[in-house]
Amino acid sequence: MSEQPVSPAPRRVARWALYLPYILLLVLAAGVSAFWFIARDRVDDAVDAWLTTEAGRGRQWTCPDRALSGFPLRFEISCTRPTFDGRLGDGRRVQGEMASFRAVAQIYDPNLVVLDFTGPVTVREEGRPETLRLGWEGFSLSVRRTANAFSRMSAYMKKPVLAALDSNGGETLLGRAEAWEAHVRPDPAAAGDREMWDVASQLVKATSPVADALLGNPAPANVELQAGLDHAGVFVKGAGPAQIDAWRAAGGRLKVALLKLTRGDQIIEARGELGVDDLRRLSGQLDVKAAGVSELLARLTGRRGGMGGLLAGGLAMLGGGQGAQRQGDAADGQPPAPPLTPMPPLVFAEGRLMIGPFPVMRLPPLY
Repeated sequence: MSEQPVSPAPRRVARWALYLPYILLLVLAAGVSAFWFIARDRVDDAVDAWLTTEAGRGRQWTCPDRALSGFPLRFEISCTRPTFDGRLGDGRRVQGEMASFRAVAQIYDPNLVVLDFTGPVTVREEGRPETLRLGWEGFSLSVRRTANAFSRMSAYMKKPVLAALDSNGGETLLGRAEAWEAHVRPDPAAAGDREMWDVASQLVKATSPVADALLGNPAPANVELQAGLDHAGVFVKGAGPAQIDAWRAAGGRLKVALLKLTRGDQIIEARGELGVDDLRRLSGQLDVKAAGVSELLARLTGRRGGMGGLLAGGLAMLGGGQGAQRQGDAADGQPPAPPLTPMPPLVFAEGRLMIGPFPVMRLPPLY
């Protein structure tokens, strides 16, 4: 009778191996918790240091009810009714207040910070009776950094409304829009000390009672900007008067690839370069093409005779007075875009705005 082979006894799994996944999970949780609390303390210290630095420069910021939260997967800092009180570079004292703000960064992507603001923002200048108030239905800002360098910033504001409040509680509407957005990023093709930022911005369905009365056109306006800002590195830490002066001293220019305004049957496109002169006034030149602007030009230059009326009439003859509704129907049933007529350039020089050689208005300092 043959013997049957004996099967080896099954190996017993070590008891500690059964608990290994749970041990690793516990270690990971402890590590994440330790990292979060250490990083939270560093954020708190950084905010305190920044507030102290600003106070030393004469600018007082407050962050009431400051809270650091978001454990365990994000960092979130929030303030209720933050305020500002300080002097600008030209000596003017300004006070401001906002309803609240919140900044959030995910623990797995700390270089992307998203800020949500709750309005309105009110700004008061010492010695002036009115207060400016900017409100909105939604306002968010995102900033991305890579390798300790600025990478991209995007902002979006839904239904902004700007108003002036007098000392008696009266309110004057200055302007409103359906939306505003802006995007800024370094130009990867730029080299050397001429650090270039690409700038794109759009204002949708904007209206202003003052502009409506001046231009004689109540239709909402869309404004589009595509530009490059050179020597832009000075703006990494702010965009106040000191940074603008440093940018001006470095020969900074805003290179406008496209500035387009569409308002009813009026279309204006401009390209050129702008800067700031030694007296902090706008300088530069924009080459302009337009359609449907004869009435607008007449309002700006005065149509009661003289060179203003001659220039307005000449543009109308050239086609600058033709609007989109006078060009016939396109194949899809919508009026086609009207042909744009070259116009005299807009020149900003020595504190004046000129259309070609004709002065239109004085330009006060920007700041």
